[in-house]
Amino acid sequence: MNNKETKKEKASHISSKNSSANAVLRYLYIPLIFVLIAAIISAPAVVYSYNFAKDTVHKAQSVLSPTEYDIELNQSLYNDKDASPFETGNGYASLSCEKLGINSIVYRGTNRVALRSGVANSSKSSVIGTDKAVAVYGYSSSSFANLMNAEKGNVFKAVTNYGELNYKVTDVFTVNTEQSINLEEYDGAPQKLIMYTNNSTDYFSIYNQEYIVVVAECTTDDVLFSEEVSNG
Repeated sequence: MNNKETKKEKASHISSKNSSANAVLRYLYIPLIFVLIAAIISAPAVVYSYNFAKDTVHKAQSVLSPTEYDIELNQSLYNDKDASPFETGNGYASLSCEKLGINSIVYRGTNRVALRSGVANSSKSSVIGTDKAVAVYGYSSSSFANLMNAEKGNVFKAVTNYGELNYKVTDVFTVNTEQSINLEEYDGAPQKLIMYTNNSTDYFSIYNQEYIVVVAECTTDDVLFSEEVSNG
């Protein structure tokens, strides 16, 4: 009699364990089934939304004016003797300083696309080789990382498709805002090259509104490019 009761208790215990396991499985399966059903139902809506968004973007691109993200860089026009280099995104010169370890392409127009690949010659200023001041900006975390170490007497070399020019540093100072750099006061022969960068090498240095400004004077005898320059 006791053996029969023991067998019944064991059977009851096993049945209870199986019931608990089945209950756990039900709790796992039911949400999974609902998730699969929801995914199947929503898939066509997701595909439709993606196609709608893509068509909308393409229509907007055909109507809106190009932004800096649409700029394509031409990187080596200073090696092309027949190039017309002064449109936005054109790399019309190379700029180097052996003492500071600076060697970069100069792109026309200040924008993030150009600054990721070199330094940018502001279209609000002239280009290298005229009797007007040239403003060139570069990131202190990349192309102009060593500009803050510039000293009077350092020599910069610019190579263009219309000649080579040397510039000798005559002044180094800091300003609190980019707007406080008055380019007009540097106009006139010999040409002045105004190079500047943020006075910080931190990751977010672009948000630092204090700038290191380096003024260099052209020591090449003749002005090499004297035609009217487009600010394209």
